[in-house]
Amino acid sequence: MIQFPKAFRFLLLAAASATLLAACGGSDDDSADDRADVADPKIRFVHAVPEGESCGECGNFTLLRNGTAETGANDVAYKYASQYYDVSTEDYTFTLRAAGGSDDLATRAFNADRGNKFTLLALPTDGGVELLPIRDPFNKSLTSDDARVRVFNAAANAGPFDVYMTSVGADLTTATPRVSAVAYKQAAPASGDDSVEIEGGEYQLRLTPAGSKTPFFDVTLTAPENADWLLVVLPDDTAESGVRLLRVRADDSDDATDEYPAP
Repeated sequence: MIQFPKAFRFLLLAAASATLLAACGGSDDDSADDRADVADPKIRFVHAVPEGESCGECGNFTLLRNGTAETGANDVAYKYASQYYDVSTEDYTFTLRAAGGSDDLATRAFNADRGNKFTLLALPTDGGVELLPIRDPFNKSLTSDDARVRVFNAAANAGPFDVYMTSVGADLTTATPRVSAVAYKQAAPASGDDSVEIEGGEYQLRLTPAGSKTPFFDVTLTAPENADWLLVVLPDDTAESGVRLLRVRADDSDDATDEYPAP
């Protein structure tokens, strides 16, 4: 096997990165260095604490890293999600405060290691809030144009559910869930595992109670090539029961989310 000098390998990687960015619409959250596990770690924030939760100062939040407010997560409302942003490879302590407040409502420490992407979700607890991290190792082939999908259950009223992503109109009788029995405050695939990869295209996403074939949520989504989605299932805030879907995208748009209410 031919061994290239390190400097030459970095030039090859840079060329591959430029080609990849052009192919996937220019997003710097899916470049060759991410796929080669040499990129700086990335972090994003998702506010998933419904308004009216009895946690004292729930409402708009500010996320702080080592005591300094994050520019992309300062005074943000429920259902807000930031885009990924680069951080250095080191240990961090993240704290959550009410916007304009000085009391720490939740704290989470972890090491941001190279080649990984991290999502920090603010979630309700009994009388408070917590910060829950998801680590995405982003082990994606340099030549793949598949979309990547992860699901998170942030709906306490839903119970464990199965997630089907099929062609539009497909019969669920013989279909296999993409992920199964996703319990409250769980990600599927789990933190530390890679997202599910699917071909770009149109899909009918249906949620069913775990083990059932009867959907309680049904929506059609189009996945672009190289999309990277976190699908957060939230309680329906317009009814006492039911859920809605918050799609969190990793791309270069100003707004990282799309919301889908129950049909």
